[in-house]
Amino acid sequence: MVEMIVVVVIVLVLVSLAFVGMRGSRRSTAELKVKAAARTYYDAAIEFAIDNGGTMPQQGTQDWPSAKPELGPVDKLQKDADERYVRHVPEAVTDAGGIVAFGSGAPTSTGVGITYRRTSLTTFEVSGWVDGELVCRSTNTAASTGTVEDC
Repeated sequence: MVEMIVVVVIVLVLVSLAFVGMRGSRRSTAELKVKAAARTYYDAAIEFAIDNGGTMPQQGTQDWPSAKPELGPVDKLQKDADERYVRHVPEAVTDAGGIVAFGSGAPTSTGVGITYRRTSLTTFEVSGWVDGELVCRSTNTAASTGTVEDC
């Protein structure tokens, strides 16, 4: 009987260690996905600026409507919502139900999120979040983001 109890305890310890390892693995996967998604929006904002005389897309306007922000900025020159710079919504965003927020701060306390913020007419910032924690931040300025990794 004692041997059986020892075996059950060992199995429980091994199973709990496996769950802890998988949780860390899921977090790493989420971080990779959110960084790739943030990079997609960063690139879209840069392409928009190239096509529009250096002006960054303004969130919540015809440049980047807030109705479906996960679709990215719209080609302002074409004035057509079908002409978007994000051709395919990134997997991290579709997995999270279309989380792309405007402004700063964590978009949600659980799951993943991307924030876009135009800081001036010609500068912007894109950040990636996992479970309310800042994972990466990219700006189109020379300023360092400090300890936060670029997307």
